[in-house]
Amino acid sequence: GQFAEEQLAFLRNELGTDSQTPTILCGHIPSVSVLPNLSVNGEIKANGAHFETPASLVAQNASDLHQVITATKANVKLVLAGHLHHLEQIQIDGVSYINGGAICGNWWKGAQKGCPEGFMVLDLSSDGGVAAGYRSYGWKADVG
Repeated sequence: GQFAEEQLAFLRNELGTDSQTPTILCGHIPSVSVLPNLSVNGEIKANGAHFETPASLVAQNASDLHQVITATKANVKLVLAGHLHHLEQIQIDGVSYINGGAICGNWWKGAQKGCPEGFMVLDLSSDGGVAAGYRSYGWKADVG
């Protein structure tokens, strides 16, 4: 649930070599997500005005990744993740963070919190443009 210093050092080195080429970063646990913070999911604990997100849902040091992207002045266009099996797209400082759903939905038991079983299709342009579309493939769970 976090970026190890070795990973961040690798990214600093790699991203620092070229600030022009549009870049995509891929990981598993998302660095940004709204889903765990929605009280309807019951996955967070409120401590006054502070919300505590379970460490297993979102990278706990996502700000470190953001600092690496900012400090290197890299042309990061997209950060992909999965893990939550839910589809969401969040824009921060010109970077698109996409959590891409899951083929298995809710572990082959149907949709995951309304997100159907499916997959992400990306259309990448040479100028760094990204068009993302989610495709449900029509599989239906036998939950009977």
